[in-house]
Amino acid sequence: MAVGQITEPFQAEAIIRTGQADMVSMARGMLADPRWAWHAAEALGEQASYAPQYMRSSKSLRGLPIPGNPPVAK
Repeated sequence: MAVGQITEPFQAEAIIRTGQADMVSMARGMLADPRWAWHAAEALGEQASYAPQYMRSSKSLRGLPIPGNPPVAK
C-alpha cells in the first residue's frame, strides 16, 4: 500500500501500473475534494459511477442518470 504525498491521479495510476503497490490510499485529497475519485477518473479518461444509494438520498437527485448503472426506480 502506498500512502502520503500522492495528490494527482496520474501519480496513483503510475504507482499501481508499475507494481510499486497494490493499493493507493489518500485522505487529504479526499477531504479537500470529496469528489476526487470522480475527478481522477475523468482525468484518466475513465468513468466513475455513483452508487444508487446516493441517488435515493435526495428527491432532487431522483431520476437523474447514473453513469455506468441502470436507471434508478422512481
